[in-house]
Amino acid sequence: MIPTRLLASATALLATACVRAADPLSLLDAPLTPSSKQVSHASGPEGLTLTIAPGNEGYPGVTLAPAQPWNLAAYGHVEAHVRNLGAKPVSVNLRIDNDG
Repeated sequence: MIPTRLLASATALLATACVRAADPLSLLDAPLTPSSKQVSHASGPEGLTLTIAPGNEGYPGVTLAPAQPWNLAAYGHVEAHVRNLGAKPVSVNLRIDNDG
């Protein structure tokens, strides 16, 4: 089985201003933690490449967790530009959690 590879561009995962004027905020600067040994990652000039190897984990992925929580109140949405570098279709999910 071939590993799944995804590329998130360096400026892609960012919060974007919608109602209030706020500069775009890149979220890819936060420390990244793979969910298991199935997941590997590498940063490069085009962005972040994730490789998901075949295995038993139900939802392999990564967690971005900054030292200080992001305050995204001034932003209307969070977006990610994702490109599948593999030959097979993949499903991609983005979830934002609030500590509160």
